[in-house]
Order: sequence, then structure tokens, then C-alpha cells
Amino acid sequence: MANHRAQAQFERAKWSLRLLLPLWALQLMLATATMGLFSWRLGGTAGHYQERRERGSRPAVELAWEMANVVLSFVAAVCTLFEMARLVAEALTPWTMLFTHVLKLTCASAILALDIVVYVLRSDAHYSLVGLGLDTAMIITAVASAIYAILTYRRLSAYDDYARAANVKGYGFSDGLDADFSYAGRYSLRASLDQRRSVSSPSPAAAA
Repeated sequence: MANHRAQAQFERAKWSLRLLLPLWALQLMLATATMGLFSWRLGGTAGHYQERRERGSRPAVELAWEMANVVLSFVAAVCTLFEMARLVAEALTPWTMLFTHVLKLTCASAILALDIVVYVLRSDAHYSLVGLGLDTAMIITAVASAIYAILTYRRLSAYDDYARAANVKGYGFSDGLDADFSYAGRYSLRASLDQRRSVSSPSPAAAA
């Protein structure tokens, strides 16, 4: 169950479903497509590993590349599903979005670097080009959602800095301002007026 602070931040964030849902759908589609493609490639490489090694190819490089694509794409998909679950629970905060998108961009950058290495080595240029295309699209969607999360985070930070008014109190807690400025101020003003009245009015003995 989400805590009250996360729910309060969720309410103030006012996430736009028209923006988030298409981006999440694209990210899930790209991540699952990458997992499916490279899982299939991983099975073929593992099944013909010894045969391809005897022919002088580099199956170890391809095996590591395909495993990395599957694992990192799975991590990116889990991050997206976690964001969707937090939205359903009404506890999705900008900080959560920033954290998950840092993970997704890290995974996408690692996959992109591996795709470039495999393409340069010409181990499997056809599938490395497909991986480059999928990963580039993943980075674009992740950057778009990260920018939206950053803008929302800045808006909430500005709200937290300026939203509290002078007459707003905490939940049953006093910060000392009321005691110092409201009651004490009235008491000191009343004491000052009483003192002035006593000084200005003559005593009965003096009048006699």
C-alpha cells in the first residue's frame, strides 16, 4: 500500500495519461520485441556453438551479445511495468519515474554499445542493425518520458517551496510561529495599553 506522501505527490503531479500510455506501450513493445528476437537468436547460437567455433567464427561474442540484449531488455520492461503498477496504485512520483528511467537509459546505452561492437566486428551484421533500430527507438521514448518526469519534478519542487501560506498548520503540530506572533503579540500589546492607561490616569491621592 502506498504511503500518504507518495499519494500526495501523485495527486499534485497530475500525470497525463495521453502522454504516458503511448510511451509505455512503445517501450513495452520494443523491449519485448528485443527479448523475443534475441532469445530466438540465443537458442540458435547455443545449439550450434561448437559447430560455429570449428568454422572459425566468434560464437562467444554473439552469445554474450544476445544474452545481454535479453537481460537488459527484460530489466527495461520490468521498470516500465513497475511504473504502470505505481500509477494504478496512485503512488507514481516524479522521483520514481526519474529512477526507473535512469535504469532504462543505462540498459539501452549498454545494448547500443554492444550492437555497435557487433556491427563493427561483422559477426552478425543483419541482426545487429535490427538491434540498433530497436534500441534507438527505445532510447528516444525513454528520453521523452524522462524529460516529462523532470518537468513534473521541477513543478512539484516549486510547489513545495511556495505553496505553504502563513495560516497553514501541520496535522496537530505547532511550529512555534503561532505562539510567538499571534498570542504573544496580542498579550504584549494589551500589557502595553494597560501600562499607558495606568501612567496617564492620576492616582486618587494626587487628585486629593
